[in-house]
Amino acid sequence: RERPKTLGHIHAARPGDRFGSPEIIEVQHGAGYFVMFNLNPRTHHSTFCRAVFAKAGDKLIVPPNMYHGAIVAGEDPLLFADVVAADVQSVYGPVEKVGGMPHMLLESGGWISNPRYAGVSKLKIAQAESLHELGLPADRTLFSQFIDEGDPLQWLREPDRFPLFAPALWHAVQDHIVRDAGR
Repeated sequence: RERPKTLGHIHAARPGDRFGSPEIIEVQHGAGYFVMFNLNPRTHHSTFCRAVFAKAGDKLIVPPNMYHGAIVAGEDPLLFADVVAADVQSVYGPVEKVGGMPHMLLESGGWISNPRYAGVSKLKIAQAESLHELGLPADRTLFSQFIDEGDPLQWLREPDRFPLFAPALWHAVQDHIVRDAGR
């Protein structure tokens, strides 16, 4: 049996933008895996899948044009906050057609490939890393940053600038992004 999860989705690109909105996630309670993947909706193949383990206090960024979802990793409920551009449109249909993410975490703790995909890549598992250099310090909540600084996350509304904002993260995923996000 699978652990509790979200279905997964991608953020559609707005007219005039090349990329859909990135997303910032902050875990507030519990622990989970935040799965980022690509999906060809026509062939039901995924050539990239990364599960980032995060616990209370951790933050992570979902790059633009990546499908993503969350899986509860422990016995405690997983509570997280996410920040996206106000006009983001989430597209769930392609993930719903293949029954969720490319890899599934079982109650026993093991991972299996989703049999409804025609093909999936090997799952890469990572730990949430510090985002201090991107202006997201571990000792400040996203909410407190908004209250104290006004709008420190302007870059969320400018997805085409993401490669300049987070070049290392962009370099790691640029060959795997979905080229026609939500179109």
